[in-house]
Formats: sequence, structure tokens, C-alpha cells
Amino acid sequence: MGVLIYKLSFLCPLNELGKSPSELMRLKECPLDPGGYFIIGGTEKVVLMQEQTSKNRLIIEEDSKRGLVCSVTSSSAQTKSKTNIVTKDDKFYLSHNSFIVDVPIAILFKAMNITSDQELLQLIGTEESVWANFVPSLKLCLEYNIHTCLDACNWLHSRLRQPRYRTAFGASRTLRTAANILETDIILEIQRFLRDIIITHIEMEKLNFAPRAFFLGQMVRYLILANEKRIPVSPISSNNLSYMQFIKSVTLSHE
Repeated sequence: MGVLIYKLSFLCPLNELGKSPSELMRLKECPLDPGGYFIIGGTEKVVLMQEQTSKNRLIIEEDSKRGLVCSVTSSSAQTKSKTNIVTKDDKFYLSHNSFIVDVPIAILFKAMNITSDQELLQLIGTEESVWANFVPSLKLCLEYNIHTCLDACNWLHSRLRQPRYRTAFGASRTLRTAANILETDIILEIQRFLRDIIITHIEMEKLNFAPRAFFLGQMVRYLILANEKRIPVSPISSNNLSYMQFIKSVTLSHE
């Protein structure tokens, strides 16, 4: 039984002392090759962390540019998507290429019909230290004058990379009626859009975002705990008892 040796490890012949770039080139090897992979049957093979290939579970990683990032790769029979929550200036944001800017997480919650600050905080946790870490994110809603679901949906719509909303009104409609239809259409369009890109492995009925709002709250909570170096033992899962109890007890207005 043979033993695999990855390239440029201390057992690799190419890693011997004195191998200059010219010597490597003479051996038809690239001097800039960092190594760290295997060659099996003439094909380069790498070893991936099992965590990186996991689906539907939270993973917290440290990015050299963005700091701690909490992500989940959602995979179901219908869809596949990735949700990233990042920290910036002690505030939490959704990072997604569908938007031209990172989306403040509190605005995202309000677009999901979580308009009460108290209800939003309860999704994150009950500890004062956790709340204190999330308050700066809540204050962004005041800075942007976001108070209702409509406010949040309008904010998100104006920052879509490719606006989805299209409508036309007949000449017989009054200005007030047209405005009412416009508001309703924007909310429906944005909420349907969020339904298709945010934590898509969590099932939801119509536009009831309660299950996904809970999961999103736990993503923020994990980032806070990671910053405080006290992450719980196991990541949140849709099979957790606390999750199922929450889904059965919470009721939110939906379409």
C-alpha cells in the first residue's frame, strides 16, 4: 500500500534544500507553484475541508478583508443559493451580488415583516450583551428613516443591481389608486425576490418569513458569539428542537 505525499511537503523530493528556481525549471517545474496538492494518475487532486462542502448549515469563517463571515449554502430540490452575513463598523449586513451595496440586516428584517424592534431583538437572543452588539445595526434604520415594511422594500428596491419592478397604469386610474397599487407591488416584488435568494432551504408558506427570520437571527447571533469567542458547541439546524418550537409558536402576517 503506497503513501500519498503532497507536492512540496517536507517528504517531497522537490522540497530539498538548494532547489533554486533554475533547478526547478530544469526539472520542468514552475518555481511559483505553491504546492499543497497531490498528483494521482497524472491528475492534480486537492483535499477539501468537509465543512466547506456541507449544505444547509452555518459556517463561520474569517475573511482577510471582511473579518468574520457567517454563511450558509442552501441546497434543496428546487434551488441552490448562498447567504452571507458580514460585519462592518460593528454593524451586520447581508452581502449579496443582487444588490449594489451591502444590505443592513435590520432593514432586511423589516422587509420580512419583522417591523417591531423588540421582536427583532428576540430573534437574536435574550442576553444584554447580545442586544448591545446589535443596537448599532438597529440605529441604521433610524439613519435611513426606515420604519415600516414598505420603507424597507423601497430601500431594497432602489439598490437592486437589476430592478425587477415593472408596472403600467391605465389612464382611467386616479393618482391615489395608482400610488396604492405601486406600494403593494413593490412589497410583493421585493418579498418574492427575497424568498428566492435568502436561506432558500428553509421552507415557508406563501410570504410568511417567520422560519427564515429565525434562522437569519441565529446567523447574526453566531457572529456576535464568535466575536466574543463563546460560540455554542453545534451550529443551528432546521432539525433543532428550539427551532421547531419557534416555528409552531410564532405567527406573523403574510400574504
